[in-house]
Parts: sequence; structure tokens; C-alpha cells
Amino acid sequence: MHVITVSGLVETLGPALLRPVLDGADLDVRDVVIAEPGVVPSPGDLLLGVGVTARDQQELLDRTAVPVAGVVFRGPLAASLTAPPGVAVAEVPSGVSWTRLLWLLRDLVGRGEGHGDTLASLADDVAELLDGPVTVEDAAGQVLAYSARQEPSDAGRISSIVGRRVPSDALARLRTKGVYRRLTRGREPVYVPSGPDGRLPRLVVPVRHGTELLGAIWAIVPGPVPPSRVAALGPVLTAVALHLLRLRTQGDAARRLLADRLRALLSGDASDLVPPNPFRVVAVRPGDGLGELLRRHGWRAPYLTSIDGVSYVLVAEQGDALVPGSWAWLRLTAGEAGLTLAAGAVTGDAPMVGRTQARELLDLLSDLPDRQITTYEDAWPRLVVRRAGAVPTDLLLGGPLPALVAHDAAHGTAYVETLRAWLWEQGNPTAASARLHVHPNTFRYRMRRLLETAPCDLASAEVRLALTLQLVTL
Repeated sequence: MHVITVSGLVETLGPALLRPVLDGADLDVRDVVIAEPGVVPSPGDLLLGVGVTARDQQELLDRTAVPVAGVVFRGPLAASLTAPPGVAVAEVPSGVSWTRLLWLLRDLVGRGEGHGDTLASLADDVAELLDGPVTVEDAAGQVLAYSARQEPSDAGRISSIVGRRVPSDALARLRTKGVYRRLTRGREPVYVPSGPDGRLPRLVVPVRHGTELLGAIWAIVPGPVPPSRVAALGPVLTAVALHLLRLRTQGDAARRLLADRLRALLSGDASDLVPPNPFRVVAVRPGDGLGELLRRHGWRAPYLTSIDGVSYVLVAEQGDALVPGSWAWLRLTAGEAGLTLAAGAVTGDAPMVGRTQARELLDLLSDLPDRQITTYEDAWPRLVVRRAGAVPTDLLLGGPLPALVAHDAAHGTAYVETLRAWLWEQGNPTAASARLHVHPNTFRYRMRRLLETAPCDLASAEVRLALTLQLVTL
């Protein structure tokens, strides 16, 4: 039996089907039963107040003596409603069928009867209705099931089944045609005509839970499908949605467990997670939607967690850009998505050190808009300078920099940034002017003027080092 708590049910089904009213002890739901007269609930039951009027809701709660997991009523509920200690109360919005809710809840809890169809058998049912081979995919494009019927077929279907996901080149073509945009935004099936590369026509049927896209059914069809056949899919689509909803719930639980194990490993706490050897710890920004991105590109169970608001990914150092979970693969995948990656040094036994390095690098990249991806091995000189500048000592003790700061404040000049660019580009006026987005002659003029304002010997390595350390404190 699949164990899920009341809050897990509420989170999974969403406010369109189930809304929390009173928090309880968040017990595991063992069964879903209708609160009928004479029915004695058991511990862990979720009671459905089918037909219970607003006047009788409090009475039902008052006679709920055993530690049930929760009670569900038809909304809206009275504001004065109180529940026994530990018993959660939720409401089902008006317009939602009790039968549908009971079916969904029992399927999620794992006690449903008469709903033993597998996704493969449901794919067979769709194949029979549409007269063509079928695959069932989740929202990330991963193939979850396919029909026993295989003909007619094409290279795209074969690749999807063998690789367990839609090939990236096929995804790109379908996105160009707007297929995924129509799936995401609409509820109607999308007919995709045949392509010049031998791709056979398809009917793509979105599978939804409320407004959320859970996945899609892809069927190879001889041509446009009559509306009557599409309408006949209704009961099967409901069953497929239940399966995808349950798989998502189970997947979410597994990902939370993996994230907890990785968080413990990176925090120095006891953890049974054994990382690949050697590996890197990578800090990523922004982290929103990162897990979905990684899974959509083939890493089904990414080593991903969040600590103090920062997302971390643990990747194998070995492996090329075609191996999900490798550093080369992450660079390519996240880089194409425009994410910032800060990778700690290669290690085999120091995950906490790798996390510290990655976090420090991520802060460094905030000051380097021209850099998006870097490693500890590449950035160590900048880190050394940055650490020296972070020493709690006033480094502006002398030299030309205080005078330049004062001149910029009084006259609106940019002498400090000009000197910074000169130092960072090792005196190369072309590179330094490009950094400041000015003409090289303009940059040379500024350098002459700032040296007249605050003379210093830039030919001295010691002077250049001192100025660099002073600049990182500003």
C-alpha cells in the first residue's frame, strides 16, 4: 500500500479538488471511507462527509473518537468549526463530484478497487480506440508505457521507446511547430501531420489534472481522428491521469528523500548516500525549476538539494556531455538554459569542502557579469584576491586610491573603474577599454588624467598588487 499523509493528499490534488481548513497531526491515511450511519471508522481513516449538511458537520466531528487522519466536508464550512486533537479537516469545493474525489483519493492511498489497470493496458485501450500504436509520456517527455501494438511505426517512435524518452531533435521540431505550446495551454488533442523525414502523423492528447499538465498520449494515426473517437477516450484519460498523478506523488516523495540524504552529506551529518568518485559539488543560480530541467534532459534522479536558499548539484567528474549526471553534461545542459554554475574542485571524499568552495564561487560570480560558468581550479586567483580584500582591516591607508575616490565623488569622473579595468586587463588598453565599453583613445586619455590627479608607479608589481587589494574592498 502506498502511504501518504493528509497534507500530501491536499498538496497532490490541489485546491481545485481539496482545500485544507484545519491542520491535524498529519497522520498517514490508511483508507478512505464514507461517513455513513453505523460505519465505525478505524485509526488512519479519512472520512468523507457525503451528504452531511453544514448543520451536522460539527456533530460528526464531535463523535469522531478514534484517531482518524481527517474529515472532508462539502464547502463552504462554518468558521466556528472545531475538530478533535490531531484530526485534520478539509473541504471539497462545490461542483466536484464525491465519486470522482473518492476514486482519486483511494487511488492515491493505494486502496482503490477495480482500478488495477496498468499504464500499458491503458495504452492498449487507447490504441484500440484510435486504431494506432500509442506511447504514454509524462510532462518531461519521459516514456512511461507503450501499447503492444507496434505497427505502423517510424524512427521517432522506435527511438522514444528504446531511449525511454522523446529524442531531443524530435522535441526541437515539435516545439518549433508549436505542439508543446498548444499542449501546455489547451485541453484539446493536437493533430500533427506527417513530416518530410518519414515521421508518421500523430494525435497528441494532453493528460491533465485540473489546470496542470501531467503528460500526454501520443498515437500514430492514419489521418485526422473523428471527434466521436476522441470523445470515447474520456474514461481512459481519467484512468491515465490517476496513474500519472500517483507516479508524480511517488516521484516527489523519492526526490525529497534523495534531497534530504544529499543535504545531510553536504552538511557533514550522517548520510547513507554514496556519491560517484571523483565528483564535484556545483552551486546553481537560479535554482527554481532546476530539478525539472535536469530530469527533462535525461537525469531521472538528480543529486539535487537546497541549503540556506542555494541549490546544489553533485555531479560525476567523469563522463562526456552525453552522460546525464556528469560535469560535462551539466555544463552543456544548464549553460544552454542560461544558468550560473559555480563548481567546487574535483574531490572524492570532501563533500562539505566542495559545497563551501561552490558557495564562495557563486558569490564571486555575482561580481563578474562576464562569467556564467566557472570552476574552483579556474577561479582560484580571483578567490585569493577576494579573500585578502575581505580581511577586516582598513586597506585604504594610502596611495593614490583615496584621492581617486574623492575625485570621482566630487567631479563625476570614473577614474576608479578605469584603474580597475587597467589592472584587471594587465595594462592592455584595448581589453580594458572593451571592459568599460569605451574607445581605446578615451581609455588612454582617462589613464593620463588619473595619473595626473594621483601619481603612482604602475610599473611596480608591488604597487599593482597593493592597488588590486585596495580595489576589491570597494
